[in-house]
Amino acid sequence: FTEAPPIAFYIAEGVALIFAIMTWLMTPLNHGPKRGMIIYSLFSFLLSIMWIWFIANILIDLLGVLGLILGFKTAYLGITVLAWGNSVGDMMANSAVAKKGFARMALTG
Repeated sequence: FTEAPPIAFYIAEGVALIFAIMTWLMTPLNHGPKRGMIIYSLFSFLLSIMWIWFIANILIDLLGVLGLILGFKTAYLGITVLAWGNSVGDMMANSAVAKKGFARMALTG
């Protein structure tokens, strides 16, 4: 990393751990949590955004190191990863459609 994650990241991770332990201890195994679902949902959404940010920063740093080692320009590596990221969703959707038996529809995209 070029810089450490902000302190808010660590605070959110600590709060998430506390919420996870509380939910695990206070929720029966055969039912979901009955109270506070909006709070859990909102907090889960915010944490997922933080995880995406964290992993994206790791990917960017790894690409920078790969570019230095192999001598590639970082712009080319960035464009390549952008193209991969843009194609992964389409690939997953087309695979799901093909598995359902609609191979022609999967081929048309």
